[in-house]
Amino acid sequence: MFTSQLAFRQEFQKTLASSRLHQWFDQMGGEQPALADFPDPIALRQFLRSPSSPAQRVREIWRALIRATQARRTPEAITFVLGLLQPALSAFVDKALADGALIKDSAGELMEAEDVWQQVVTATLRALANAKLPGRDAVLAGLLIDIRQPFRSWVRGEF
Repeated sequence: MFTSQLAFRQEFQKTLASSRLHQWFDQMGGEQPALADFPDPIALRQFLRSPSSPAQRVREIWRALIRATQARRTPEAITFVLGLLQPALSAFVDKALADGALIKDSAGELMEAEDVWQQVVTATLRALANAKLPGRDAVLAGLLIDIRQPFRSWVRGEF
């Protein structure tokens, strides 16, 4: 794990314990019924990361999370959602770096893991702001598509 990814993971852990995230989560639980079943953000994270969680319920919760984040876009909410997405984002970065022959800059040098991570996070932030995202049948699949396209454009721009 590289520096900015480790720093983000630490920030996510700190945010999980913050009173501001808990206030946001309580407020969103009143507005998004799918979130109301969870007493706190940590319980929601455990549910979403559990392989035994029903897929339909997970999709419903992600849709509610995206709606909640778009309704009240606080720094804590964004960090929380990015933290929940972190395993998928890390896998995306790892795959991009494994395909290193494709990830070279205009000088022919391999791109730094830090740069790739920053671009994936930037693309994710843009994708999370897409008003059409919560209306899609597969919110997470749509999110990954919305991340992949700008990332590919960035890589092409680096050639």
